[in-house]
Amino acid sequence: MSLLTKFSSGSIQTPEGQKLKIYQNGSDITSGKAELIIEDAVTLSMSSTFDNLVPSFLTDKMTTLLSVSSSAIGGSVGQAGISGQFQEQSFQVWKSTAPIELSFSCSLSMKINAKIDVYDPVIKICKLALPAEGTIGLIAPGPSIVEAIRQLSNRNGFVGEGANFVDEAVGDVNENVQAEYLSVGDGSIKITVGNYLSLEPVIITKAVPQWSSVLDENGYPVWATLEISLRTANVATKQMLERMGGFQ
Repeated sequence: MSLLTKFSSGSIQTPEGQKLKIYQNGSDITSGKAELIIEDAVTLSMSSTFDNLVPSFLTDKMTTLLSVSSSAIGGSVGQAGISGQFQEQSFQVWKSTAPIELSFSCSLSMKINAKIDVYDPVIKICKLALPAEGTIGLIAPGPSIVEAIRQLSNRNGFVGEGANFVDEAVGDVNENVQAEYLSVGDGSIKITVGNYLSLEPVIITKAVPQWSSVLDENGYPVWATLEISLRTANVATKQMLERMGGFQ
């Protein structure tokens, strides 16, 4: 039980900022029957990769070119004190940015029914990190390819006929290929923690449940803890961070 849980009028009340909500296609994944409580600090990781303005292979070619030129006039690059490398070549330019990554631990406790309050919600969350068995092979977890295309279409204003084009394209595929591998997925997953963290869409990359050794009368654990790692489906941006908690 978290130290942040407060007692009031003989009942246990959990601060709103300590509650985790996970939504799948707009619906609470626990159907509102379970309470996911954040048990430790929520860690966010944001990173970008930078590289030299002039790639190293071009620097090597410049050194070689200077060496050949120097030899042609009877000197050497080393003797002239020219290396073929300049400080400006190492000026760092943006190369790529990773999605926002999060990790935290949460807990669930039985209120009335251990299966409904604890077991089922944990299994639903864990399923988001796993592929499904398809007609041929496995169906990847996370958003489907079609969902990604539809999101891109909507973001660029291709609504109406543009959005219909995506559905029509999938319809054509349905006639020839197993469409479940394109259109079936986990849909849009959203998480919220209090009022300071709201991200969508996200991908659950790791879920580690730990079950209580104490079981109810039906043989289900009365509490569980769940370590969750996730990342945003898109690369991190300044705007994404601002929308995350209503930054002004």
